[in-house]
Amino acid sequence: MVEAPSVPFWKRTVARCISWPFVGWALRGGMWLAAPRHRVGAIVVVIDGRGRTLLVEHLFHPEEPWGLPGGWVGRGESPRSAARRELLEETGLDVEIGPMVHLERVPRPWHLNIAFAGRLLGGELRLGAELSDAAWVDPDHLPQDLSPLVRRVVAVAAALKWEDP
Repeated sequence: MVEAPSVPFWKRTVARCISWPFVGWALRGGMWLAAPRHRVGAIVVVIDGRGRTLLVEHLFHPEEPWGLPGGWVGRGESPRSAARRELLEETGLDVEIGPMVHLERVPRPWHLNIAFAGRLLGGELRLGAELSDAAWVDPDHLPQDLSPLVRRVVAVAAALKWEDP
């Protein structure tokens, strides 16, 4: 058996101090302020009963207006819940969120995008305040001006054969 070196006095003292409530709170608060964080976006590829996917035209994305429904993940919210909530807010449609199909770091603004496949459950398509148009399209005949990210995500989701839970 190997003997562990003795722990220096200063390390034992620091460990004892951290156990005091105020010091522990201050340390956790400092770590929260200093720790790197990323903004997280959740998008969903909605697939209807005919195999089409929903593309939406975003008012606030002038460089690439056509894309997939989605938005920011809220504090304490899971990406799956955010994808479903954003879709419902933006389109009035309800989906069963399936497997994650893509994860990518995206610029402008820098964030982590998590994409899910979604099976349409129901609802009536109505455009929310952030959208100006929507269209159901065949995944094999996507418009030319879509971003490479949207093309990749739609291709993976369309090829996916996921089972009911």
